Amino acid sequence: MRAFLAATIVTLCLAIPATGEIILDEFLVDASTESPLMVNDFVDSQNVGELDASRQIRIFGSTTHPTGTLDIDGTTNSVLTADLVTTSPRDRAQILFQSWYDFDITDLTEGGQNDAILIDFLSTSTNGTPLSTRAFIGRANTTVATPISDQPFTLVIPFVELGTSFSSVSSLNFSFSTPEPGGGADFDLFVEIDRIRVGRIPEPAALCLLTIAGMCVVGQRHR
Repeated sequence: MRAFLAATIVTLCLAIPATGEIILDEFLVDASTESPLMVNDFVDSQNVGELDASRQIRIFGSTTHPTGTLDIDGTTNSVLTADLVTTSPRDRAQILFQSWYDFDITDLTEGGQNDAILIDFLSTSTNGTPLSTRAFIGRANTTVATPISDQPFTLVIPFVELGTSFSSVSSLNFSFSTPEPGGGADFDLFVEIDRIRVGRIPEPAALCLLTIAGMCVVGQRHR
């Protein structure tokens, strides 16, 4: 296990389609959950995205149970929206929500055309705490720092960051979290995601307002 430099590429313009890309979820199949009433409970959906995936979403609570909602195609059409806050933080608390996908075994590289997971955010907001996105394939995973922005951007996670093969994959899982700011203060998380895709790392010349985020991977890769 070792930490890697972040492979996060942010562009403050809408994502440019790539040849061969796979739409894992464009949030057309609605679902919703709330906390604390349904905290830790998965909500299932079927036939999601181009892979006809089985999707599970949940708000996760361990040392604290946030209050709020996680919904798809509800608050905003074709968007995953998380609006969560906690007023009872404890040591090492965090706000966390998850989106899990299972599908038939697939070559996500499409013969080498694709080399990255792309998550199209519409906006992100916290009360000053960092936001991170964690991607899993089985036990292989990586965590990358995620920008706080009121403008759309694409988070790019290259396949190489997970250290596993993408040529025979049957699941992709994601967690999005922000930690307690310290001192027992209240904290919150608001996230809007437009799409989750598999495609190519965008060429800088093809992007508008391209920024390569000089962030560090905040988690460890596990094999």
